Amino acid sequence: MRDMSNHAMETVKDLVHRQNLERKKFIEFVKINMAAEISVTNDWKCIIDQLTHERLAVVLSCHVRELAELFSQSEVLVGCSN
Repeated sequence: MRDMSNHAMETVKDLVHRQNLERKKFIEFVKINMAAEISVTNDWKCIIDQLTHERLAVVLSCHVRELAELFSQSEVLVGCSN
């Protein structure tokens, strides 16, 4: 009887050990996939930020003359109110 309970206990220990190994493998798999997903998300964010910044520079360069005229008019208006 004692041999049977010892055998059962060893079987349960072995099963628990195997489950723990599988759990660790799964957690590592999830970590790696999440890290890859976060990396891809950050790469896309950087691309979007860069393109947005470049587009802003193009738009602003197209309107530099208009902005300069606007600022010079506002300085004239401020000068008139003094």
